[in-house]
Amino acid sequence: MAYLDWAAKPENMRWSFSGKGEGERDAEFYVSMIVDLGYAQKISTALGHEEDVAKWKQATSTLTADYEKQFFPRDASGAITSTCTSGNCARAS
Repeated sequence: MAYLDWAAKPENMRWSFSGKGEGERDAEFYVSMIVDLGYAQKISTALGHEEDVAKWKQATSTLTADYEKQFFPRDASGAITSTCTSGNCARAS
């Protein structure tokens, strides 16, 4: 579970395949971690570790919000301001 503590932090959600470093993000990497956190919640519930359940729920909420901000940014009206196709995201002009 220590890995999930580290990996679920938004600053660690990077995929450096192309060598672009910290600025490079991958939506599937985020989604996989969100799914993993769901399993961590289920395991913690089964073990009766309610403190951990709350921690994993909070991590899921934080990571989901960061995912939406990274991949589906919105303007003041709530409209999505970027388009993403084939893993290439570009701000709408």
